[in-house]
Amino acid sequence: MNSSYRISVPETMSDNLLQSLVELTQACNSHDSSSLYFDIKNRHREKRSDFFCFYDNELVGYLVLIPHYCKGIMNVKGMVHPKHRREGIFTALFNKAKDACICKGYTNMVLVCERNSEAGKAFTLSLGANLKYTNYDMKLDFNHYHYDISNQDDLVFRSAESHDID
Repeated sequence: MNSSYRISVPETMSDNLLQSLVELTQACNSHDSSSLYFDIKNRHREKRSDFFCFYDNELVGYLVLIPHYCKGIMNVKGMVHPKHRREGIFTALFNKAKDACICKGYTNMVLVCERNSEAGKAFTLSLGANLKYTNYDMKLDFNHYHYDISNQDDLVFRSAESHDID
């Protein structure tokens, strides 16, 4: 990554930065035929860290750290504009993020990679990462789903107990 690039880790995001993030996401999704999603509307509710890479004041790279539901694990999700790939941007973002994880006491990172992102897959393979599991996004259309729960005698709600924990 050459000196024309600048990495920033802002504590807050302006409306302009949020709009740039939306545009970067759209460019990556269009190029990769993917469905990257960053919940920027609820960003302030989560304990997360955002890393941005700019080239001449244009947002060209983004990485976010989101704590995993398992203690000590951090989810890593990000993207680089298709026109700026293979320039070391994500590697630089990842190295900053890795340092932040170490400082915060995280011992493992889960790299979230879109199935259609060849660049994302190549990056994870270059780290020596292995596929551990796959997530699927499923959407339930309530207009086509009809289930009357009022007649269900076999559905019982109870408090969770210690033997319920794996």
